[in-house]
Amino acid sequence: MSDAWGKVRALYKDYGETVSLLVIDAELKYREFPTIVLNEIRAFTAHISRLANDGYTGEEADEQVRRAARHIVRIKLDLHKVLCLWFSDEYMRHFPRRYRNVPLDTLIIEDQQFQSTYSRLVAEGIKLVRQAKNEEVKQPAENALVTYELALSKFRELEALILRNQHHLDECKRRYYAAKVTEWSIAFIIGFLASMLVQHWSQVIGWISGLFS
Repeated sequence: MSDAWGKVRALYKDYGETVSLLVIDAELKYREFPTIVLNEIRAFTAHISRLANDGYTGEEADEQVRRAARHIVRIKLDLHKVLCLWFSDEYMRHFPRRYRNVPLDTLIIEDQQFQSTYSRLVAEGIKLVRQAKNEEVKQPAENALVTYELALSKFRELEALILRNQHHLDECKRRYYAAKVTEWSIAFIIGFLASMLVQHWSQVIGWISGLFS
């Protein structure tokens, strides 16, 4: 029985060091507790409760630990999936919309063109998510979890790059729209002058003729 409880302590250590951090990250991004994991957490604690209260020993105790461990894997899988979903939505929809038409390909960050680095990390993350989904169906859940972790690492790498250089991105956006405002203003002034010239063309011709008479 002591061996079983040693494994239980390892599971709770894993929960504290990995699962709780994933939960916090998901809460910050979605602004609510990730309810998708509630059933798995309930099932996990149910197996630990049986181990504590029903007097399991030997193989029966080990089986409860194995079942609890499987739920920890499922919790991690679910959290990785919801976080990958948030990142893919953020970087394939919201970020491009915020910087629509801004020439980010002209922005060099850390000796690399920002747009190419951005596109590469997004593509790698999405590719790994698709691979993980296939593995989840055809292979042990642990294999899919490893691939989801790799996908999440790509998205986090991109997030870190953006956060480190947010001021450069905002400055690029500010300059782009400032240039556009100047361009629009000049076009308006030219259009206005052209309109006035057309409306008073005869007067202008008369004025010019008077200069040379």
